[in-house]
Amino acid sequence: MIIPVNDHYRIASDSMNWKVEKREKHNWRVIGWYSTPGAAAKKLITYQLMTSDIVGLDAALNELDRLTQELTAALRPCLKLNVEDIV
Repeated sequence: MIIPVNDHYRIASDSMNWKVEKREKHNWRVIGWYSTPGAAAKKLITYQLMTSDIVGLDAALNELDRLTQELTAALRPCLKLNVEDIV
C-alpha cells in the first residue's frame, strides 16, 4: 500500500512493516520503518516539523496543526485513524 501525503512524503507498507518515504528527485528514500501506521504517521509529523524553518512557538503550533490536518486527510480514505491517534 502507498499513501501519498503530499508531493514530498508518503507512507508505504510491505508485507511486514510501514515506512515513511521522502522524495529525492525521481526516487523515494526511506526515512524510517515502523510496526504500525500510527507510528509512521507520528514520525512523519515530527520529522516534517523538526526539519522545517519554523521560528517561534506560535508558528510551530500552527505548522503542527497544518501537518496534522494534511496527514489526517491523506490517511482517512485508507485507514481508520483519527487525529487523536496521530498526535
